[in-house]
Amino acid sequence: MEHPLDQKWLEEHLSKVDSNRARLARTLGRDRSAVTRLLNGERKLKLAEIPTIAEHLRVPVDAVLEWAGIPTAEFNARKGLAEMAQAEFKQPPVAQTATQQTTTKQLPQRRHPAFGALKGLITIKPGVDLTEPAFEDWRKLYGEDE
Repeated sequence: MEHPLDQKWLEEHLSKVDSNRARLARTLGRDRSAVTRLLNGERKLKLAEIPTIAEHLRVPVDAVLEWAGIPTAEFNARKGLAEMAQAEFKQPPVAQTATQQTTTKQLPQRRHPAFGALKGLITIKPGVDLTEPAFEDWRKLYGEDE
């Protein structure tokens, strides 16, 4: 089932031109029930019917397109590209459990049990710079000259 169209809008425009649903249906070449089903969302509005409806209601085609929920170029320029204010963000309150509420002291930070397990097993000889490259220039190593 499609989204129903705004019946109030149609009734207002029909009354302005001294018409009713039956006359609109006759103009469209359809039965009156087709207009009712269109308004209830049981039938889709066809694009070919839009100019006929606009002419019958004596309104611009863009007005009928907006009524039908079909975005127009003016609609996109007006609403689609308009700058919007940024939504305000409020962080929801965090629910605390009973154990969290009673425990207020900070637990001590502990190191992992494996920390320092290799202490004393690796010895670095004096004069070794761990920041220098491990190998000579690769070109020299493989005999590739410049």
